Order: sequence, then C-alpha cells, then structure tokens
Amino acid sequence: MTAPTGWTVTPGQTVDVPEIPPGRSVPMSWDIHIPSGLTPGHYQLGAVANYEERGVNASTAGTADLQVFSVAVP
Repeated sequence: MTAPTGWTVTPGQTVDVPEIPPGRSVPMSWDIHIPSGLTPGHYQLGAVANYEERGVNASTAGTADLQVFSVAVP
C-alpha cells in the first residue's frame, strides 16, 4: 500500500498471505493516517499484489482516489 508523502500506512511493509484455496478469500486491512494541517484536495492511494498462480508469478495493481474536504483536529 502506498500513500502520499506524510501519510502513514500501517502495516507499512509487505504482508505475506498463505496459500488461498479456490473459492476462498482472505480479508485484509490497513490503517491510513493523514497528517495534520492537510490541504483539502485530491489524493491517491495505491496497492500492488504480487502472487503465484499455477506456478506463474504475476502481479496486479490498483489505485483509489480520495477527496479531502476538511480535516478535523481532535
């Protein structure tokens, strides 16, 4: 998972997943914290999954566009 500079992604390292049987899924999640004082605007998160399928290494990637309207300060 990648995020804009200054954002914190946890876990911040590669996550290893054991073999997933056909027809099954593995839920995964990340915590993403934005920096204080963030300027409202459009930001992008990215993710890459590297995997092996039938003995062949492959990867897939995706992005999510986020729009920050305002940042609440606790």
